Amino acid sequence: MSYTTKYKFTKFDDMKLDGEYNFYGIIFDAAFPIYSETPFPHYECTLKLIDDSLDISNDFNDEDYITLIIKSQNKEEIPFIHFIGDVIRVISGIYQNKKKRYIYLNFMNEKIIEKSYWRIYRNNIYDPLMCSKHDFSFDFNESSIISYLFEYYLFISNKLKYPKKINLIDRNEKGSDNDALVMIVNKTELDDQLVFDIQDDTDGCQLHTYKYFNFIEVNDVVRIRAFKIFNRNVLILNPFSNILKIPQFSSYYKIFMNKLTTKLKEIQNLQDDIPMFVTNSKEKSPISPLMYNNDSNKKLICKVLLNDNENYDTKKFEEITSQDKKFLMNLNILEIYPKPLYNFVNILCDGCKTSYSITDITLNPSGLFRCEKCKSFKNGILHFNTTLQCRETNMSNQIVTLYLCSFDGEGNGFFGIPPCDAYRNSNDFQKLGIIFKGLCNPGNYVNVLVQQYKGGILRIVGNYEKYIKFN
Repeated sequence: MSYTTKYKFTKFDDMKLDGEYNFYGIIFDAAFPIYSETPFPHYECTLKLIDDSLDISNDFNDEDYITLIIKSQNKEEIPFIHFIGDVIRVISGIYQNKKKRYIYLNFMNEKIIEKSYWRIYRNNIYDPLMCSKHDFSFDFNESSIISYLFEYYLFISNKLKYPKKINLIDRNEKGSDNDALVMIVNKTELDDQLVFDIQDDTDGCQLHTYKYFNFIEVNDVVRIRAFKIFNRNVLILNPFSNILKIPQFSSYYKIFMNKLTTKLKEIQNLQDDIPMFVTNSKEKSPISPLMYNNDSNKKLICKVLLNDNENYDTKKFEEITSQDKKFLMNLNILEIYPKPLYNFVNILCDGCKTSYSITDITLNPSGLFRCEKCKSFKNGILHFNTTLQCRETNMSNQIVTLYLCSFDGEGNGFFGIPPCDAYRNSNDFQKLGIIFKGLCNPGNYVNVLVQQYKGGILRIVGNYEKYIKFN
């Protein structure tokens, strides 16, 4: 089975030996690009990919993923991967199945150079994060493939098993090719290197590495790929090692944070002061910023406007009960869905109340469209239909899912731009993108009015004052 677009993109499980394929894949592991003189000077990068056709429900092994090997004499044609969960688009990869499942993209072959390329996507569907060349063809319908793969990764990320993963408490002097999942709790930039203080739910130590990894920030959860032990308190990277950020909205991230937060709370209950690292080592470790999330350094960029007669309590997620109908929350927004951007606006039939994506139907100038359910032309009500993944601005690190569905008039002011303007006015559509970027900035937070619906669904309601500049 292949994805349906005007181009043919093949799923991994349908590939045959020595075939040449176009495909999309989710990057769940990546080595740091290396330079080799053998058999001639070139750069090489190895990526591990999955898609929704592979079976990852049982013991995860070499048959459950594809290894993509990219070679080139030009460094610009090699991807530098920072983020687990990125989506890659490859044109003209050669599939070779020996003991493992390999796909090669060899830019040192003149024939390959002419027709092959790769592009990597993260947040913006139409503007890739990086690419091997800019003159490429792209089908508008492919955006749905990328969006689907993003969503697919969120739910299956906890099933992806990584080899040789250790807890920090289990590290030893002999280890030379270890993997670990850790949180960055401190970052020090020296003249020739970076020093990260790291911890998991068992122990803490330091990681010394290159300045290239300066994109890693405090409170990031990362996978350290292929490190060795310098001494008991210091880890260093191998030449082919990598540090890969874990998306905050993935199940992999949530499981790690739940374990870490639980352990820290256990220790805090045994001590009067906020604890040091979770550590059984004799040496003292730096204080973890996880327990010192100073929200006074964050910038309030969106605040609910309340009438004089309105008075609501500010709640934490763990304090919410079924009796709470409306309450206030202070949150960092991690991600806004769905993607791509144009899918944020839906059209509601004022007859049967069925909601349609604006990509599925067209409104005429008078605001009418043909409703498939009513089998007649009906008035279309434009509304936002949005999911927000948020993190509470306190030490709990709880991930909260909020919904914004503005067809009933509630929550219409949260983005500050009416959905009808975002749909019809290209300038307002561009402003909406700037607002999303500002809302998802880790240094910003929002004050929102939340309403609880049946089934525990939490929705943003009310009107808001914004502090986002359009420049």
